[in-house]
Amino acid sequence: MNIEAAISLDTRDGDDDAEVAKIAAAIDDWFAVPLRAGITLVDCLEVIEQLVENGILSEIPPPRPSGGGSGTGTTKPTLAALSPLPTIPMPEAGPAGDVEDDDDFVQPALLVAVPIANVSPVIPPVVVQTASTPTVAAGLLAAPAGVLRFGMTLQNTDVGVGQTDPTQVTQRRSPEVFVPMRALDLNPAFWGWPANYAVDQAWASSNATWIANELLKPANPLRPRMKVDWQGCNIRLIRRPGLITATIWHNPKKNDIRIRAEDLRSAGNVGDILVMWPAPAGSGYDYVAEVVPATSPTYTTTLANLTVHVTNSQKVIGYF
Repeated sequence: MNIEAAISLDTRDGDDDAEVAKIAAAIDDWFAVPLRAGITLVDCLEVIEQLVENGILSEIPPPRPSGGGSGTGTTKPTLAALSPLPTIPMPEAGPAGDVEDDDDFVQPALLVAVPIANVSPVIPPVVVQTASTPTVAAGLLAAPAGVLRFGMTLQNTDVGVGQTDPTQVTQRRSPEVFVPMRALDLNPAFWGWPANYAVDQAWASSNATWIANELLKPANPLRPRMKVDWQGCNIRLIRRPGLITATIWHNPKKNDIRIRAEDLRSAGNVGDILVMWPAPAGSGYDYVAEVVPATSPTYTTTLANLTVHVTNSQKVIGYF
């Protein structure tokens, strides 16, 4: 017997977005790394086979042969094939034939269950509850195992807004997160450097004399003499719907690269940890990002991975 309940929430209908965020966070918590005791991540066939061997999953005997035979053969039972599931109905289209009011809608696909023997070794991760003993989750909520991550503590220059009083001379700080050049020195490829960056021609024109003088100095292959930009860098921020379109840029007169995106800058507070990792191939975006709050149970284990101290700063960074 299986009993289920459901509730539909939509901020467009006036539902509290805080409640929606709580539900999203609770779902993300199922994938905390390492997993809670009693939870198994199924990401390959070998895991399923091990669960069957351990008696966690049961094998379904094959159908009895017609005629009511006793089935006295010694063939080992296998997981039976399942019938195809029905397609998911599409939402009604608007006057122009487009799906109404949902930029994040994804065209559903036909779901088909197949025999285990025919499943590709690369399958989407799912979780199987194998016991009920809870434990405190540790590690990141969503970063997959085996993927290189970059993390850094956020400082006031990253998440502060500066002066907002229009009567004051100091202006509101630009919506940018500051990544030390030390991070790029340690792993240029992580930042798509330099292939994804284009020269800011307007900046080059207005700084021609400075550039000419710099060209007389010894060259550093990781330090261009011109301002360069990676425009249209798409970032998926955990627990935020949609994508953030950012510009990552470097000014040769500064000692950092900067991620310009208000939604990313406003996602954290001083002392929180920003973690980024490359997006899955074919996902349509470039990075996944997560802000680990200082109050999170994952904070201490994440901070332990940040072992590089930035000169003249309280910021610490690391790849792990």
